[in-house]
Amino acid sequence: MVRDGTFSAVTDGSVGTTMARARRPGRNGGSRESPPPDPAVTVVGVGASAGGVNALQAFFEALPADPGAAFVVIVHLDPQARSELPVILAGRAKMPVKQVTETTKLTPNCIYVIPPDRQLRISDEEISAEPFQEPRGQRAPIDLFFRSLADQHRDGFAVILT
Repeated sequence: MVRDGTFSAVTDGSVGTTMARARRPGRNGGSRESPPPDPAVTVVGVGASAGGVNALQAFFEALPADPGAAFVVIVHLDPQARSELPVILAGRAKMPVKQVTETTKLTPNCIYVIPPDRQLRISDEEISAEPFQEPRGQRAPIDLFFRSLADQHRDGFAVILT
């Protein structure tokens, strides 16, 4: 385990992933004065490049059907192409896989996947797909979601697969 005050990481060698628990520092570098209440659903954000499909498949294949958390998958997708990622992951995962197309209530033991040409935001117990504000080439869907996760679910996890 690595700790530096704002970040702790746990490496799971069986899947080759690093899970990070983010705590956002306050204005003066300390903790926030009044953090948001603990959400009812633990959320794990999983980011990967477009070439990370094999790593995503291995990650979800290694998980049980009931890990007790909601998983949100964010990858860099071609905005003009239809994504087959939900179907690909469903073939290996033991949990249901859903592409986020509208505001959806998060439930544990489910995998939520980003759609093409959208960014994902989380608030309370819901996730939504929204149009990008940035022009193509300047978009950072993984960063945007991880920031949203840190703001709304202070005990959420962030996983980067390569």
